[in-house]
Amino acid sequence: MSNEEKRSLLSGPQRIGKTDINLDNKDSMSALRDWVYQQVSDFSITTTAIDGLKLDASKLTSDLQRRISIFLHKLGCTRIKKSNGMTRYRAPARSLSGRH
Repeated sequence: MSNEEKRSLLSGPQRIGKTDINLDNKDSMSALRDWVYQQVSDFSITTTAIDGLKLDASKLTSDLQRRISIFLHKLGCTRIKKSNGMTRYRAPARSLSGRH
């Protein structure tokens, strides 16, 4: 698979039954960005999907996990690997003005 094909897969909507999860959608990005910036402790991709995107855990595919991870990285979240093998994310530090 070429890099161009991989990019097109990551940029398109993720189909989950009758629901479109499109992390390129401005409304989805805005809601998820707001949720991430409200987090005061470390969080997982599963928590992001369930609480941030309001998805059922059964709909969390490996492709969607990868897309969420990429989006969190774009927001500036820090990836933290725990000694027990768990991967967590930490929201970026925000200035006192409340802007990122």
